[in-house]
Amino acid sequence: MQSDSLQLIEVYSTFTGSQNKLSSLVKSHSIQHLDEVLRSPFTESYSLLVVGGEISPLNLHQWLQKNRNHFRNRLKVIYGYEFLSKSEIVLLSETELVFKVLSIEQPTEVWKEAWLEAVQSFSDHSSTENIMGKVRSQNKVLNELNENLEKIIEQRTHHLEVSKKEIEIKNKETRDLIKFIKSLSNVDAFEDLLLILRHELLRYHKVESPLLIYSLYPHAYRCISFQGPQIIDRQVDSEIIVPALDKPSQLREALADILARPIAPLLCVSIKRQEHSGYFIFEHNMDPAEQQHFLGVLDRKIESLTVAFDRLALKWKAHQISRQWSLTFDSLLDPIVIIDPQFKVIRSNKSFSNTTRKFCYQSFAGREQMCVGCPVPQALMLKEGYTGKVTQGSQMFEVHAYPIRLNPEEDSQHMIVHYTDITQATKLQGQIIQSEKMAALGLLAGNIAHELNNPLTGIKSLAQILLSEVGEKHVSFSDLGEIEQAAFRSEQVIRNLLDFSSLQEPKKEVISLREVVQKTLPFLKTTMRYHSTAIELEESDDYIDVEPQLLQQVIFNLVNNACQAMGETGKLTLSSAIDKNIIEFRVIDTGPGVPVEIREAIFSAFFTTKEEGQGTGLGLSMSRSIVEKFGGRLFLDEGVTQGSEFVIRLPLVRKQ
Repeated sequence: MQSDSLQLIEVYSTFTGSQNKLSSLVKSHSIQHLDEVLRSPFTESYSLLVVGGEISPLNLHQWLQKNRNHFRNRLKVIYGYEFLSKSEIVLLSETELVFKVLSIEQPTEVWKEAWLEAVQSFSDHSSTENIMGKVRSQNKVLNELNENLEKIIEQRTHHLEVSKKEIEIKNKETRDLIKFIKSLSNVDAFEDLLLILRHELLRYHKVESPLLIYSLYPHAYRCISFQGPQIIDRQVDSEIIVPALDKPSQLREALADILARPIAPLLCVSIKRQEHSGYFIFEHNMDPAEQQHFLGVLDRKIESLTVAFDRLALKWKAHQISRQWSLTFDSLLDPIVIIDPQFKVIRSNKSFSNTTRKFCYQSFAGREQMCVGCPVPQALMLKEGYTGKVTQGSQMFEVHAYPIRLNPEEDSQHMIVHYTDITQATKLQGQIIQSEKMAALGLLAGNIAHELNNPLTGIKSLAQILLSEVGEKHVSFSDLGEIEQAAFRSEQVIRNLLDFSSLQEPKKEVISLREVVQKTLPFLKTTMRYHSTAIELEESDDYIDVEPQLLQQVIFNLVNNACQAMGETGKLTLSSAIDKNIIEFRVIDTGPGVPVEIREAIFSAFFTTKEEGQGTGLGLSMSRSIVEKFGGRLFLDEGVTQGSEFVIRLPLVRKQ
């Protein structure tokens, strides 16, 4: 088999006429000639190449691979062989342009059939090419129609696209405005308002951070500006800023003086109301066209800015009014409190807050005692304008309660409770009453002494005459002596009563405690008649420096209270004892005792457990004041488990 030449059997070109008639037969015996034939113009049509003989399958394969791009779909090869190995047959069968591999020993009909199949394949391919050509032409026409249609649609939808873009722009502006309004709704101060506005202006590089000049009440202006990251809020002189607000050139000069720096050209947007005003000022370096665009953008936001500014101004004024009322409320010296229906304190002034809230309430208009701890007696809720009295520590208050009605047709939900301190007035009233009692008692004692001293003198004189006449051995002598002693005792009682009710200014004197007690007890015989009495008094060196009349009143009050506490039965013990330089006088009863919860309050002014009209609540308070005046102490011995025991401790003095 030769490697440098090809054994050309037959070459056929595009057939004419019937399918079984092949034309343009070409024969050659060299590769150069084969290249020339296959590259000649007639090979632009379909060609059938029949190869065989000594042509090497490998050379044919290499030649076809080399020229396959040139002959693709236009050349088919039928290879006729006398003998080929299996690998060579496989090589040719896998070659793209080899159509058939036939043995030369095959009958002519087989060869003819192969030629006809190849020709039919050319014919089918040609038909397909024709159809594809028509399809391509139709596609070209269709593409042109589509392009024309797209142009028509584009022309007709152009205005829709423009409208869509305009709508998108407007929607974006609306979303930005809504976002801006939401951010403004959360501001609580003018500084926050200016911060939001600066954030909105970040996209405008030729606009500086804004300034705000505002006035919330006449002739008072403030300026808020940025100094780096900080916000400065300063007061400005109205005489400087007011004339310049409507004149940009003067405003630049005024701001330069206020801020102490050069000021760029300004744009100003004003908000003017009857009671407040504001001016948003923008420094810039924009040209006129840019200014118009900026003002257009700002114009869409100015209404929201105005609403936010008005809201802040009204909020500030409401705060000022509230603060003014609060200061007025707190400036009142009388305690005032607002409570709800459950007696919970809603608001109070400083006077109330500085006062202990645990009041001890007295009964009102015959009602039972109120609960401890409520800021207002519940009885005050029963009718409008009710007035009562309460005590707190050593103070006494007159209480007035008034309902708060937001709507005249609705029930009140809160009440104002006003406390008026009547401590001094009540003390003075009690002292006046006590003075009047003592004055009345003194007048009565004087009249009684005048009316009784004359008959007592006669009785005493007659008894003495009879004693001298009858002698000691007479049976009536002892009886006459008793009459004389009774007259003496009656005169002593009258003298004690006159001393106790004396209208003269009492003076301190050194006197025996036993003597003061003995002078006081005769006035209490009626009170003490139902009780057993034990008197255990020191008999010597019990001298004290006091005003006897006032100390008598203290002893009188303690003994009288003890008897009233015991009721109709019980034991009263009066005792005194000396401990170093102190003498103690104790009044002990077997009554129910003093409840633990009121032990701290019993010495407070106006505190009483007696029914209304039976006590003023001043007895123990005044008694303690009197004892303390003499340098002593009056207290309740809390170690006693049954009954009560009041102790007076006074310093001893030496009798000159």
